[in-house]
Amino acid sequence: MKRPNIKTILSTVKRRSKKDPLPVSLRKNTTEIFYQQSKLAKMTVPLHEEPHLRQWKHWKIIDNAFPYDVAFSTHHLLLPKRVVPENELTGTERAELEKILEAVSDEYDCLLVNFISKQSVRNHFHVHLMTYKDERSNLTF
Repeated sequence: MKRPNIKTILSTVKRRSKKDPLPVSLRKNTTEIFYQQSKLAKMTVPLHEEPHLRQWKHWKIIDNAFPYDVAFSTHHLLLPKRVVPENELTGTERAELEKILEAVSDEYDCLLVNFISKQSVRNHFHVHLMTYKDERSNLTF
C-alpha cells in the first residue's frame, strides 16, 4: 500500500492556525504525523483488537500505539472489553471501573478522558492512564 504524502495528510487534519498545520495534541509532531498517516492509510487497529497488558472481567489495559509523548513516558488505555460508548456502560462495568482506577492509582500519575468533541475514537469508551516524563527538560512543544 502506498503511503500518503505529508501534504495529503496535513490537508485532511483539523488545523489550529495557518501557521501550525497539525491538530492540537499532546503528541510530538512526529508521533502526530505518524498517527494521521496511519488513520489516512487505514492502518490503525481497533482498540478492542489490541493485546492487553492486564485484564479484568469487563475491562482491559492496552498500550497506546500513538501516545501523548510530549509530556508522558507511559501512556496506556483502559477500556471495556466490549465496544461501547460511555453512556452505554452498565452499572456492573462502572463499578468495576471505579475499583480498577483505585487499584492502579499508584502506578500512574494521572488519568484523562477527552470530551466527546475531541475524541478520535468515539464508539469505544476509554480512559488514558499516563505517567509524566521524569525530567521536565524533556518536554517539547
